[in-house]
Amino acid sequence: MLTQKIQHEPAAKTINTNRVFGTIAALLTALIWALFFTGLKVGLSTNMQWYDIAFFRYVLPSILLTPILFWNWKRISQAPVIYLFGMSFGSGLPFLFLGVGGMQSSSITVASTVIPALAPIFLALLHSFDPKVPKLGLVPRLCMVSILVCVAVLVASNIETSLASPSLAVLLLLSAACCWAIFTFCFKKSGLAPLNAATWVLCSNAIVWFALLLVVDFPALELMSWTDIALQTLIQAIAVAIVACVLYAYAIRQIGPQIAAATGALAPVIASVLGFYFLAEHPSTTSVAAMLMVVISVIIFNLSPLHNSKRLITKRVVVKAVSRYTLPYKT
Repeated sequence: MLTQKIQHEPAAKTINTNRVFGTIAALLTALIWALFFTGLKVGLSTNMQWYDIAFFRYVLPSILLTPILFWNWKRISQAPVIYLFGMSFGSGLPFLFLGVGGMQSSSITVASTVIPALAPIFLALLHSFDPKVPKLGLVPRLCMVSILVCVAVLVASNIETSLASPSLAVLLLLSAACCWAIFTFCFKKSGLAPLNAATWVLCSNAIVWFALLLVVDFPALELMSWTDIALQTLIQAIAVAIVACVLYAYAIRQIGPQIAAATGALAPVIASVLGFYFLAEHPSTTSVAAMLMVVISVIIFNLSPLHNSKRLITKRVVVKAVSRYTLPYKT
């Protein structure tokens, strides 16, 4: 008995340690995602355009990841072309263009809440076209309704009408959320590892960025201050493009995808705090309450069973019953 206890204690400590480090990785990922929106807003405040931010977001990290593209090209090229295109489109230049356009006339609280909150809803709509995926259960449906209502309240109370058309800003943010849902859907279907998927997205969009140089005259980096260049390089090129990918993949392995996604829902709260301290954004009480309701709904949506449990239990019973009579006769 004593030897059994001694043998099980290190395993328990290892499991607890892994979960602690996994939780820390998920929290750091949420912080980096919040820094992504903060970095976009800071860049816009210094008269940077979306293609300037795209240089730091895609071109610089692609230089570091190009060797991985050649080493793992066989694995990457085995993925269907439609999924590779969907990942490059959904998380690439179109997503950044739409997100930056929406943030020009909205606060960090709105942008950092709308895009992560509505992306799972668009993803559920994409999965609804797949007959193999069962329908959503009651709790996820109620969470989706709560998210839509709270996002509508949040957007209505925070859009700055003096900068641009409110309807255009909402449309751009909705389109950015749809792009992110397309990326998530294609990434799951492609079967690629997170680092290989990130490498493909960064390198393919870097090529498109250089192709645009032949058509559009982008401002030179000489017009930017060294502070802006260092800040965007640290946030976009290193933290968002590389570090967040590795941390989130590690968190998924240690604590599971549902808890990791639920922890990532804290990004709007962190982004709002950063906007309050560094950009002097003061969200109203209504917007804070709506944001918190969205965060809670997203957490419940990620942690609750997505599909109808009765149907899944019925399917498992049928599979077990069929396998009980068919397996003995297999050669």
